[in-house]
Amino acid sequence: NKVFINILLILFIVNIFQALFTQIIADEAYYKYYSENLSWGYYDHPPMVSLMIKISSLLFSGNLSIRFLTIITHLLTILIIWKIIDNRQASKKDIYLFFIIISSVVMFAAYGFITTPDSPLLLFTALLLLSYKRFLKEESLTNMALLSISMVGLIYSKYQGGLVIILLILSNIKLLKNYKFWISGLIALGLYTPHIIWQINNEFPSFIYHTVGRSKPFKLKYILEYLPNQAASFNPFILIVAIYILFKDKSKEALTRSYKFIIIGLIAFFGLSALRGHVEPHWTIAAAIPMVIMIYSWAIKSIQVRKYIRYTVAPSLIIIVLLRIAIVTNWLIPQKVKIFNQKEFAFTIDSLAQGRDVVFMDSYQNPSIFKFY
Repeated sequence: NKVFINILLILFIVNIFQALFTQIIADEAYYKYYSENLSWGYYDHPPMVSLMIKISSLLFSGNLSIRFLTIITHLLTILIIWKIIDNRQASKKDIYLFFIIISSVVMFAAYGFITTPDSPLLLFTALLLLSYKRFLKEESLTNMALLSISMVGLIYSKYQGGLVIILLILSNIKLLKNYKFWISGLIALGLYTPHIIWQINNEFPSFIYHTVGRSKPFKLKYILEYLPNQAASFNPFILIVAIYILFKDKSKEALTRSYKFIIIGLIAFFGLSALRGHVEPHWTIAAAIPMVIMIYSWAIKSIQVRKYIRYTVAPSLIIIVLLRIAIVTNWLIPQKVKIFNQKEFAFTIDSLAQGRDVVFMDSYQNPSIFKFY
């Protein structure tokens, strides 16, 4: 569809511009250091993000050496989501509706140009749902291979990917009686073996970091901040309509049930994690994929939901656009918000050091951002 492709091209151009002129954040610089030292694993993440940056760095320098493949990944994720929806009779209004919904999910839009492990996590979550949809219709070798690729891609992207797979299986426990699904899973496990060996050889650093290293004494604020942070991450207007649909939808179809399990399961799991420390808002971002699919599907058949998207969600895009302009120009971004002032931070230290070596204590992001700039 020409309208769909034209909007994708506009998104591509906007994200290229945003990637070029938005300062590299500390985590991106840290992952850039990953890419300069390719390995089967790292202290806190699997290696997919390092490979993405490595490929980008072979093509470009500067900001695009970190972000280019993320921009392509974002477009592929949108294409896969549209393929899952499979609305072949979509009108121009339907396509505009789809892009309003998907562009309104705050963190999904951010991962269109910022490179973190969440970018490939979103891609492979979408691919898992597409391959699962195809597998339910036909248990062919092609669909089994797609399942294997999506599962191994998920757990090579981020450890939360394993939770997405578990939730999918819990939504349809009959999969455990299907030998073809087992074959797909075992192939994925076999492809994941190099990372497992790396963990064993290095005494499970990632496991210790995520289970023990991040644990903190209980604080009520971790629980109280969780839902507001989720609302900010997804967009409160998107989260409201998603909750409404989850309560109203009575479908017992296996695919729809998997959407519900992934959305509710991720939010509930990390809600419980708030008992042991701060939960980053983006840890549940994989739920954005089934959320967008369900909201769009309901908007097509429900006048009430469609009006809500048009008159409530659509206006929130103005705020997102203003935020995107703000982080490019540092307009209305206070200097104390360090995430968007990394270049100044690095050059200030460099001027103070006057050519001497600089040592950073208790931080792996700070030396990374200093090294990059």
